[in-house]
Amino acid sequence: MADEGTSSTLVIIGAVLQLIFFFLLAIGTGLVAMVLTFLPSIPPSALPPGSPPIEVLMGMMSGYVVLFAVMTVFALIFSIVWFMWRGSPSQHKVGLIITGILALLFSGFLPGLLVLIGGAIAPSESTSVATTVTTPKAAPPESKPGVKYCASCGNSVNPDAQFCGICGASVV
Repeated sequence: MADEGTSSTLVIIGAVLQLIFFFLLAIGTGLVAMVLTFLPSIPPSALPPGSPPIEVLMGMMSGYVVLFAVMTVFALIFSIVWFMWRGSPSQHKVGLIITGILALLFSGFLPGLLVLIGGAIAPSESTSVATTVTTPKAAPPESKPGVKYCASCGNSVNPDAQFCGICGASVV
């Protein structure tokens, strides 16, 4: 299993690539839409022999515009979400895997694959190492004749006690 840094790196690379794909898809959508607007002005005699009628071509181009527009929106959404999740991939492990799969299908194969791998290798939150804070033991105060102090917590104890009444440590 990889560490948080490797997962974060894969997610950021996927997000940057997805942003590049967004711009390419936006340009492609604009070009196809521009061709669609000029298509009705082409006289049917200017079309190559055997080509479908203008209405069929316009229907196909409209479908492409809608497809590219949907892919563009998905690319933008995924890149924004991945940029937000890049700092803590272990907290968004399932989300990265799901959006990686969706990106594979709808907006960009390579960015989706990188984010899917980044989400898959992200450490689980339950396996993260818990840090414990230990307080240094208090040094017992200077001994006074007839008074005992606990070496563990530093509280005074009865002179004839074998265990501290506060922390339970042996005072023998």
